[in-house]
Amino acid sequence: MKHTYRFLGKPLKTNLWQIGDENEVFHLCKVLKLPLGSTLEVTDLNGQHIVGTYSEYIPSEKICLIKPIELISTPEPSNNIHIAIGALKPGQIDEILASLVELSIDRISIFNQKDTPVKHMKEKKTQERWERIIMAAIKQCKRSRAPKLNLFPDLSSFLASLEPTLTENKFFLDSEGSLEKFPSLKKSEKFVFVIGSERGLHGQEVDLLLSKNFTGLSLGQHILRAQTATVALAALTLILR
Repeated sequence: MKHTYRFLGKPLKTNLWQIGDENEVFHLCKVLKLPLGSTLEVTDLNGQHIVGTYSEYIPSEKICLIKPIELISTPEPSNNIHIAIGALKPGQIDEILASLVELSIDRISIFNQKDTPVKHMKEKKTQERWERIIMAAIKQCKRSRAPKLNLFPDLSSFLASLEPTLTENKFFLDSEGSLEKFPSLKKSEKFVFVIGSERGLHGQEVDLLLSKNFTGLSLGQHILRAQTATVALAALTLILR
């Protein structure tokens, strides 16, 4: 089966779609060198994507126009899955972001921890790199909705950002917890999962989570790296879809 490339774009009032991002246009025209008439997919990241024909390149505006053949709308998910991760060393977050996108996580939060503060989180180039990783993963796995990425200076700030009405289905990874409750969770609800960095969550953080009605979950008897635990947990949430 021939692969159909996907790009990021937006609909125009003229019944055409436009690919206007500089990097997207460069990839289409200079890297892939796709000819006019090629069949492409374009998503607006708001739940819509098209299969269409590459109809025109306008050099003066550096945009590509796509004539739709089929419009596909993806409804909003009936639930929302949010994973929050304690900040890891440079490069380690890079390794798991793409997997979280591919596994349909709706919201990704990264928070700093007192025992393992990570300064690179605040750097603009780091945040831009994470956004690029997310966009590349979206196109690769062909999602039509972009997950939200939020950064927090500490766990308290993250918890303060949660909806006050969210009183259930809040969990954190804990070696003393269990997975017994997982199969009984209802699909049409919101979920929040918190994972510590390489050293895990320290005592005060666990106490804070418990005070906010979070429940401990364990992924088994073995000690997992933070990256492994995050991807494993994300894969388990597929049963909640």
